[in-house]
Amino acid sequence: MSSRFNLKPQLVANAVSLNQDGYSIITNINSISEVGYTLSWTAGAVGALQVEVSNDYAPASSSSSSEYPNPGTWVAIPLLLNGTTVSTTIAVSGSAGSAYVDIVGISAAYIRVHFVYSSGTGGSFSATLAGKVA
Repeated sequence: MSSRFNLKPQLVANAVSLNQDGYSIITNINSISEVGYTLSWTAGAVGALQVEVSNDYAPASSSSSSEYPNPGTWVAIPLLLNGTTVSTTIAVSGSAGSAYVDIVGISAAYIRVHFVYSSGTGGSFSATLAGKVA
């Protein structure tokens, strides 16, 4: 019996402020072909959430280092949101909300969630990531 590699659900953004651009933890998905994010946000600022991928990001070799050999080229990808394909962004309109993003057939090496700030104050977002090999 063969086993599949799974990425167990993990909190990658925990109450990240919406008062400015914010990011989830960057996750290496080299061995994963399907990824899903559960996103939630509280009332506050206005902006958009997007999922970004990079193939040239290079993390620091030491956890104590704040320098990255290559911060990466990050590109927003089209999203399958609650079963429907949407643009590359999910609107955060100042009200609380949630969404599930399903990413199938992903070939990128690294992935993250980016909140793009537009206006207003207050609020936060959280993201949980899970994945598997199809």
